[in-house]
Amino acid sequence: MSKRINGFLLFEAMVAILVASTMLIVLMQGMGNSLRGARDLENYFSARIMATAKMALLEKEVSIEPGITAGEFSEALDPEGIFTWEQKAVPVSAAGLWGTNELPICEVTVTVQWKKKEQERKVQLTTYLNKYDESAPER
Repeated sequence: MSKRINGFLLFEAMVAILVASTMLIVLMQGMGNSLRGARDLENYFSARIMATAKMALLEKEVSIEPGITAGEFSEALDPEGIFTWEQKAVPVSAAGLWGTNELPICEVTVTVQWKKKEQERKVQLTTYLNKYDESAPER
């Protein structure tokens, strides 16, 4: 009759530790990826809110002048200082419509940009607003 050994062999214990440590590494990588994804999503939503606020301010104006304006957000809106904005207003032309080449509106695009590592990310919103007319009487 053979003698029965109770307990684990050293090899079995080492394999169990190897499997457990491999699973722990995979779990930690997954958590790290989840945190990076959550940060990316937070930046996207922050940029979307900032672009919407900038567009709302433009929509309150009576008219807008064509051109490009850019800047940074205040520290209250962007404590980390990673976001920048650009506003581009381009006159809309409609050759053949209503007998004129240019309509009294501008296509306005608000872009909010930020960098993730070396890659540029951005959110763009576009709308149409009344164009500033120097010949119109003041309101």
